[in-house]
Parts: sequence; structure tokens; C-alpha cells
Amino acid sequence: MKLVHGGDWAGYRAEFGRDALDFSANVSPLGLPAGVAAAIAAALPTADRYPDPLCRELRAKLAVAEDVPADWLLCGNGAADLIFRLALAVRPRRALLPAPTFAEYAAALDTAVKLRSLHWMPPTISQ
Repeated sequence: MKLVHGGDWAGYRAEFGRDALDFSANVSPLGLPAGVAAAIAAALPTADRYPDPLCRELRAKLAVAEDVPADWLLCGNGAADLIFRLALAVRPRRALLPAPTFAEYAAALDTAVKLRSLHWMPPTISQ
């Protein structure tokens, strides 16, 4: 199986013998911040169940912080999750995919509608 998205630290380490600086998957070379470690430890008592799929508490707090209605906010498990949700909800008949771009756009469209999408590469700007 070949992965097209970043974040495969184990595969990279196995192939090259070291960890990569992988900016495609929000992996920090600085390690886990202390505040995040504390939040994980505080959440352990509820780790035996799935989180709220509608993210009610998070959306309520974000709504207050951003001064928008909570119904305007959609939370997902990363950008790829939201891209797939959008493609599955809209199921477009046509789509234009500029290139180069995030691989999940084409994968989501193919999953949602088996769509023959048009890929477009902008012309090179010469100086």
C-alpha cells in the first residue's frame, strides 16, 4: 500500500533511518507542548467513549470566541475529513482541480461521484 498523504513517520524512518521534517501533516519537530500533554491527561477519564460527533461544546466555545452562531461552525477530523464531507454532501457533476494541489480533493470527488474531473496546471510565469 502506497500512501499519498504525509504523516507516515514509520515508513520514512524505516526507509531512511531517521525522522522527517514533515510539514504536510502538522508534525512538530519540537515535540508535544506541555499544555497539550496536560490536556490529554485531563481527558483520560473519558477516553473510553467516542467524542461528541457534533462537537457541541467546542462549537459553542468557538461561537462565543468568534462572535458567530454555533450553527455556522463545522468541525472535522482534519482538512481531509471536511473535504470528503463536502464532496459527499454536494456530489457535484463537474469540478475543476487546479494542480498541484492536495491529493484528497481528487480522492474525495472520485469517492463521492466517480467524477471525471478536469485538472488544470497554471502556466509557468517566466521572468
